[in-house]
Amino acid sequence: YLKFWFQSIKLHAPNAPLFLVGTFFAQIENERKQVELGLLDIVREQMSQLRKFEGSLFFPVDNKENIGIVPLRKEIERCILNETNKHQDVSIRWMAFLDDILSCKNQKQYLTLSQDIKLICDSVGIRSLPERDAALSFFHNRGFLIHLTATETLKNLVIIEPKWLINGLSEIIRDHHIHVDFDQFESAGLKED
Repeated sequence: YLKFWFQSIKLHAPNAPLFLVGTFFAQIENERKQVELGLLDIVREQMSQLRKFEGSLFFPVDNKENIGIVPLRKEIERCILNETNKHQDVSIRWMAFLDDILSCKNQKQYLTLSQDIKLICDSVGIRSLPERDAALSFFHNRGFLIHLTATETLKNLVIIEPKWLINGLSEIIRDHHIHVDFDQFESAGLKED
């Protein structure tokens, strides 16, 4: 699963800082070196994105024992303060666009580009498609909404409630009719394959 997520991050956010957080650290503190070695193979291609903690590939955290929260928070704050485009000017029209989109969160999980977003654009004065697309991309890249553009179907959706998307994807991931029972691999002697 980790390789999949790292590949997704590399594809969709190749320049974003990457923080690995190891939870329940108090329980595995003696196995830290093994965890580091296992992670090294997985993250090798994204070392430039990876934010390290005292030479470690991950930030060890344990909420119960109050370990590691403060250094993690400080490093995240440092990355945010050093971000080059954090003070990028945005037009009032774009801010009104975002406000109108997010005001729909109580009624809908997503908006359609062809209907809902078109109406919002008209109401805030965004007249051109390139400006609309630039605004959606800007707000997508900053995590205010999700607007994927790989296919026409995806492009027509602006997701304003990420939990809706996550719930749908988790249904696919957990569908036992789609995925194989890995215990069957082990009993057949194919675990290593």
